[in-house]
Amino acid sequence: MKVEQESNVFVDSIMSDIQTKFIGDHSRTDSIHLTDCIYCLRKAYWDKMAPLPPTPKESLYFILGLGLQNVLLPSYSTPLPRTKAGVVYSPDAISSDGFPVELKTTRMTKKRLLEQGFPAGWLKQMMGYCSVLDKLKCCLLVIPIIQPEVLSFTLSFSYYELQDNDLMIEKNALTLVHSIWNGIVPPKDSDQEWECVNCRYSLRCAAEEANPTPAPWLRKPESQETFAAYKLVKGNNREPGLYKEKK
Repeated sequence: MKVEQESNVFVDSIMSDIQTKFIGDHSRTDSIHLTDCIYCLRKAYWDKMAPLPPTPKESLYFILGLGLQNVLLPSYSTPLPRTKAGVVYSPDAISSDGFPVELKTTRMTKKRLLEQGFPAGWLKQMMGYCSVLDKLKCCLLVIPIIQPEVLSFTLSFSYYELQDNDLMIEKNALTLVHSIWNGIVPPKDSDQEWECVNCRYSLRCAAEEANPTPAPWLRKPESQETFAAYKLVKGNNREPGLYKEKK
C-alpha cells in the first residue's frame, strides 16, 4: 500500500467553509473587546484596520474551542455581552449562582498545567469577567487536548487585583483607540513574544519594525467617521464609553 499526503480540494473546501461559517460570524472588528486589551495590541490593531483571514491552524484551534463550548456549556447560560468603560466583555457562560465561567482548551498536559500554573492571559481575562459582573470568584474549565479530560477550577481574586487589572485594561484600550484613530501602529509588546509564532501578521510586523511609520495599506480614519462602530455592541446595555467623537 502506498500513502501520500497531498493538497486536497475537499480539505481546501472544508477550511473555506470554516472561515465563512464560523470565523466570520465571530469576528470582532466592530468594537473593542477584552481580549483585544490583554493580548498583542498590534495584532488587535490590524484585526480592526486591515484584517487578514486566520491561518488554517488558527481556524482549527478556534473551532475546537467553539465546538467543545457548544457541546459542554448549556445555551441558556450564555450571557449577553457586557460593557465597562467602553470595552466589551463576553464570558462563555454564567453559573447558576451568577459567577463567570470560561472554557479553555490547551496543548499543555494536565501535569504541566498544574506545575506551571495558568497563562497570564487567562488570569487577566478571568479577572476582567469577575470585575464586570461584580464578583470575586469565577469558574475556569480546562480541557487538555492531549489525554483529554474536563478540569474545573475555582479562582478567587481580591478587590485590589481586580482594580489593578481594570487599570491595565483601560490603559491598553485607550492605547488601541488612539492608534486606530491616528493610524499609528501600536508598539510591539515584548511580553507577548509567544503570540508571534504563526501570527498571520508576522510580515507586516517585521516591516513595521524595519520602518516604523504608518503602512500604505492602512487608511487614516476621516474625522466624520468618529469610530461610531467602536462605541459599544448593539443592545440595551449601552453606557458611556471610551470612544468620543473627535472635535
